[in-house]
Amino acid sequence: MTCSGHGACVDDGEGAVCECDEGYEASGLTCVSEGGVCAGVTCRGHGACVDDGEGAVCECDEGYVASGLACLSESNLCAGVTCSGHGQCFDDGGEAVCECDEGYVADGLACLSEAAICAGVTCSGHGTCVVDGAEASCECDEGYFAEGTECVEEFRRRVWWWLR
Repeated sequence: MTCSGHGACVDDGEGAVCECDEGYEASGLTCVSEGGVCAGVTCRGHGACVDDGEGAVCECDEGYVASGLACLSESNLCAGVTCSGHGQCFDDGGEAVCECDEGYVADGLACLSEAAICAGVTCSGHGTCVVDGAEASCECDEGYFAEGTECVEEFRRRVWWWLR
C-alpha cells in the first residue's frame, strides 16, 4: 500500500490506514490533496482524486475506470453509446447519460451542436439565439420580447394587450 505516494500505510489496530503527508488527507486507502489541484474534483463519487505530481488524476473504485477527471462504470450500460462522437457516456446510478464536449448539449443519448440547434434561427434580427437544454430560444434586444424563436417589438405586445 503506497497511500498514493503521499503518505505511509500503518496498522492502527483495526486495519490498514494512511498517515498522509502535510497538505494531504486520507480518503480510504489513498491520500488526496487538501485543495490544490484536487479541489472540487469528485471523480463522480466513484474514486479519489490524487495529485500525481503532474496534476489531478482519479484513482477509481473497483468496477470503474478513469476517463479524464471522472470514474466511469466498466459495465455494459454504455456499450454502443457514442454520444454522437461529441461526448462521453457514463453510468449515472444505473442510467446511461451523455456528458457532452464544449459547444454541444445532451439530447437523450446524443450530443447536438449548439450551432446546429440555432441554425436558421434569426430572432427576427433583434436578438441572439441561445441554447436552452436542447432547444433554441432567443435573448432579445432591449424593447423586444421573445415569442418562440422570434423577437417581437414591445409596442406590438402593448397594442395586442389593449385590443383584447
